[in-house]
Amino acid sequence: MKLKEIKLHFRKFDWFLFFLFFLLSCFGLFLIFSTSVYQKNFLYLKKQIFFVFLGIFLAIFVSFIDWRDFRENRFLFYFLYFLCTILLFLLLIFGPTIRGTKTWYHFFVFNFDPLEPLKFSLLFLWAIIFSKNQSEILSLKKILISFLLILPPFILTALQPNIGSFLPIFFSWLIVVFLFSLRPKFLLVIFAIFLLFFFIQWNFLLKPYQKERIISFFFQKNSDSKLSWQQTQSKIAIGSGGIFGKGILKSTQGKLGFLPEAKTDFIFSVFAEEFGFFGVLVLFFLFFLLIKRILDVGLKKNSNFTRILSFAFGAQILSEVFINSAMNLGILPVIGVPFPFLSYGGSNLLLKFAFLGVLESIQTH
Repeated sequence: MKLKEIKLHFRKFDWFLFFLFFLLSCFGLFLIFSTSVYQKNFLYLKKQIFFVFLGIFLAIFVSFIDWRDFRENRFLFYFLYFLCTILLFLLLIFGPTIRGTKTWYHFFVFNFDPLEPLKFSLLFLWAIIFSKNQSEILSLKKILISFLLILPPFILTALQPNIGSFLPIFFSWLIVVFLFSLRPKFLLVIFAIFLLFFFIQWNFLLKPYQKERIISFFFQKNSDSKLSWQQTQSKIAIGSGGIFGKGILKSTQGKLGFLPEAKTDFIFSVFAEEFGFFGVLVLFFLFFLLIKRILDVGLKKNSNFTRILSFAFGAQILSEVFINSAMNLGILPVIGVPFPFLSYGGSNLLLKFAFLGVLESIQTH
């Protein structure tokens, strides 16, 4: 590729979208530093910095690929989907058990979660399936096919057991189907599928301690206080932040170990404690701008593929933000969903930057 073409490519870049990804990632780096400074252990911070810069490189690389190549190469995403599904199955046999679950493979100092690239492939497969016939976006047949794609990974993640990590992709599927098929019979099918998911999960997949955690959430007065201890500490952290927060690097709950998963599940509480209610409003506004920009990029093209793809990705980010913040506020039980960009984790962050590259490809080609 000639230098002139490269300059033209970057001139067409959506730099505001790129800036939002980078800014939110920097917030995450700062919060991980805040939770590490008291213990003087910066290993997680160094690894996350590596993931951010690798993600930026990945986004730029992917942006040079014509987005229409993604639409036409559905076999690539089917291959990725089946490969990750097999890796999820093998994880149940060979994966290390950490805190009672088999969530990722461990390689040297890094962990790999096959569910993240599987989510990536599912977003593309939905867009490919639903946009196959431009005149009819969704049909009952397409909805059932897309549902059958999410069923195997749903069961496998439940057997880890780590069903919470799959909920954002399930909710993003519900949102996409709901938005693109406002027909009563389809909505009834969606409701029936939702009930089926709940029935399978409760009767066959959830462990006794997971059921107890859910029951304790809804009936806290009659439950063991140990089960809700983390959420209690989380609410203390959020409440102590007040309107404007305690200040930078002054989060006591995160630094002193009252929040055991401060770098991942409860990093939103650390943010709220340091920046307060006003800071949380700013954070949510940034995510509003981010999701709006993602949708705008997809809607610019006269293609159902880009529309569905952008809506699915935006719905996934929205689901992760809602579920994690609701966990921290005690509105939902703790189910292990990270806060996008803020929580520590390479797999989730890298796949989001890869999707940024796809969005930039839609913008520039």
